[in-house]
Amino acid sequence: MNLLILDAGHAKNTAGKRNEKENFYEWQFNNDMQHKIKSRCEDHNIKVFLTNPNPATVSDIALGVRAKSANDYWIKNNKCKAMFISIHGNAFSNASTRGTETYHASNASTRSENFAKVLNNEIVKTMKELDTTSKDRGVKSENFTVIYKASMPSVLVEYGFYTNLDDLKILKNNRNELVEATVK
Repeated sequence: MNLLILDAGHAKNTAGKRNEKENFYEWQFNNDMQHKIKSRCEDHNIKVFLTNPNPATVSDIALGVRAKSANDYWIKNNKCKAMFISIHGNAFSNASTRGTETYHASNASTRSENFAKVLNNEIVKTMKELDTTSKDRGVKSENFTVIYKASMPSVLVEYGFYTNLDDLKILKNNRNELVEATVK
């Protein structure tokens, strides 16, 4: 069995995770992406587990709890071939900042590092097809709890900056293309 564990970054009530002026809420993006990715993976007989299945009705589930949930599910499924993706939109005070970046933890396996590179490349390729001025911010190492504590190969992807109007346009209007890049 192949397993993909998806983590929809934030919940509805997470402070600061929105661009109200542009009617963009990160939890909605993350949630929509996780369900679309889940559906496409299931089309390919990949089992999918969601660590944050309904972010509209809950406050943030602690990141350590999400990692534990992922690990417990993976162990329950005999440590099958698995990958973990935490889905996010990015934000920064400087509205000109834009681009895609993908993270692995400092304790990451070579598989996590390679997974981060492949995933980042596919998403950047799609972003550049949609807007040639899109930026590749690269693959980085950061000890975000949810990927640091996950036992299977794990990455956190920031698809683009919703505080940048060019990235925001893609995040709002091209989710299906981003899903296909992620699934590929």
